[in-house]
Amino acid sequence: MRRQVLADEEVEALVNDAFVAVAIDVKDPDAADPVLEQYPIGAWPSTYVTDSNGGVLGYAAGRLSKAEFLELLDTASAAR
Repeated sequence: MRRQVLADEEVEALVNDAFVAVAIDVKDPDAADPVLEQYPIGAWPSTYVTDSNGGVLGYAAGRLSKAEFLELLDTASAAR
C-alpha cells in the first residue's frame, strides 16, 4: 500500500493536508504492543483513521486500492 496508494500524488496531498499518517511495524514489539492493546488488529495490513484522542473514525482490514483508501478517508472525515 505504501508504494501503490500512499505514493499517489492525490492521496499524498490529501493525507498531508488533513491527516497525520503513522505506520507501525508489528514486528517491533516496542512499537506494536501499545497499538495492539488499544485496537483490535486481526489482519495485516490494517488501516485505522482516528481522531486526536484515538477514537476510531474509520477502519479497513487488508490491502486497499486508491479508491477504497480515499473512500475510507472521506468516511472518516465525515465522522469528525
